[in-house]
Amino acid sequence: MYGDGCICRYKESKGGIRHQTKISIANKDERLIHKLKEHFHFFYVSEFDFSKYNKNCSKQISLSSKSKKLFNDLETHGLFVRKSYPKLIKN
Repeated sequence: MYGDGCICRYKESKGGIRHQTKISIANKDERLIHKLKEHFHFFYVSEFDFSKYNKNCSKQISLSSKSKKLFNDLETHGLFVRKSYPKLIKN
């Protein structure tokens, strides 16, 4: 999580607050995501093709969770909220 992961907290359009924990890596390392998924069943898997928007980027596979508890635990243990997300709630 500390290397390729992120946590973010942001406001939804309806005023609620959403928490997300995510780790993304290149599709070529997909086996690592599936290994993590075996141990952490509460994550869901998704893919995104960044090469559509930047020729220097590639397709990525991600594990994500919207658990507020996981978010809080990671933040308590030193993982910083990602600063580049829009609508970020400052601490």
